[in-house]
Amino acid sequence: MCLVVALVFWILGDTAERYFCPVVRTLADRWNLAPATAGVTLLALGNGAPDVFASLAAAAAAAGATAAAGAIVSAGMFVSGAVVGAVALVAAPFPVDPRPFRRDVSCYLAAVIVTAVVVADGKVHAWEAAALPAYYVAFVGYVVWCDARTDPGAKEPSSTASRLVDRARRWFATRWREREGGSFGFGFGFGGDSALRRALDATTLVCLVAPLEVARRATIPCGDPKRWNRFYACANAALSPLLLTHLVVSFSGLELGFGGSLGSGGLEFAVGVGMASFAAAAVLWRVTADDAPPRWWDANGLVDAVAFLCSVAWIAAAARELTECLAAIGDVLGVTPASLSVTVLAIGNSLGDLAADVATARSGQPTMAVAACFSGPLFNMAVGLGGSFAIATWGRGGDPLPLAMHPTVAVGFVFLIVGLVATASLVPMRGYVVTRGHGYGLIALYVTYMACAVAVEVLTDGGGGGTMSESAPARWR
Repeated sequence: MCLVVALVFWILGDTAERYFCPVVRTLADRWNLAPATAGVTLLALGNGAPDVFASLAAAAAAAGATAAAGAIVSAGMFVSGAVVGAVALVAAPFPVDPRPFRRDVSCYLAAVIVTAVVVADGKVHAWEAAALPAYYVAFVGYVVWCDARTDPGAKEPSSTASRLVDRARRWFATRWREREGGSFGFGFGFGGDSALRRALDATTLVCLVAPLEVARRATIPCGDPKRWNRFYACANAALSPLLLTHLVVSFSGLELGFGGSLGSGGLEFAVGVGMASFAAAAVLWRVTADDAPPRWWDANGLVDAVAFLCSVAWIAAAARELTECLAAIGDVLGVTPASLSVTVLAIGNSLGDLAADVATARSGQPTMAVAACFSGPLFNMAVGLGGSFAIATWGRGGDPLPLAMHPTVAVGFVFLIVGLVATASLVPMRGYVVTRGHGYGLIALYVTYMACAVAVEVLTDGGGGGTMSESAPARWR
């Protein structure tokens, strides 16, 4: 199980660095987005889409609005605390643009306070539920408007996606390079233990990494003409729609014929998607050549947009599997479900954010990563939680939704507000420079929050009886 956890951790980080970050950079360049704007739109959408699906499924399936609120608050604390701290540790010190920074932190802080007030009174009205998604739409509109008014010369210079890809390729280069001489090869012959070790490394690379690389290339398209491959392009046309369908099915709780019982018309839907995608692949094979892509290939950015969604699907699936593995280990070790719900599951809910944002920071865009660390949780809270509230109130015919605030949710709101206020105060005091000390402080704050949340869970629920499968939200079952 530990080996599986390590492998899934690698899939998370490598997919974020080699696929997700380059396509985000490409889309930002194509659409002429500033780093902060790309952070609050592309990165926030990519990181938050699975969480929104999970929140909507929880509210629609089992009246889990309270559980959704707790998960969103815990994940927000993790992202705005631990993830921002991790970004600071890998990229600090780095400056942030004062206006976008103040805007992102203040807007998220306002959303947290408003949501806490809405939840605290014990009921959610329909207009309150509708106001939360509208707030995020207004926020994105304001960000785009501010970006349009910014002097183009003041924006950070736009780098090419090749720099990001080169960083990702270093891993493979170091795995194949001989440590003593710097040449390439398997090292058979002279060298004793070192040669055997290199041979084992190569075998591991072929057995574990190569199949995963083939699977990802077959399902994540590439719009770069220099990397054109006719076989993989046709495989993308056949398999990418199935991957995206599986993403929606897995994180929305729908039953469309994947991995279990079939919903109404589910088999027909699955077969229809498969037939259409394979037909498109056959047509693409007939009209393309091996040496170069057609002129219309990714002319309008459609291939890059699909690659963005497929990268999100891989990261979300890896985060989900990792969370389930950690929950299983917790069951074996006898850790209470109450403790796991506010630690492992809350962290697992945002492992995709951690992988994507840290990879973005390491690629030279810490400003974009920091923007996503605030706009991503804002997206989850406004759209995911607000949407789940709206579904629940609509199911009650517009009547207010009764909502009991669990003590751990209150603790989460308090720590989240404290962390945001600290960030909004300390970073400007340091001249809008994010330092490693600030990162250590945020991580320490998150560790303190986890300890308090676990203590409150154990004291209020008596240790949290039951199994992990009974206490986990719908996304992890």
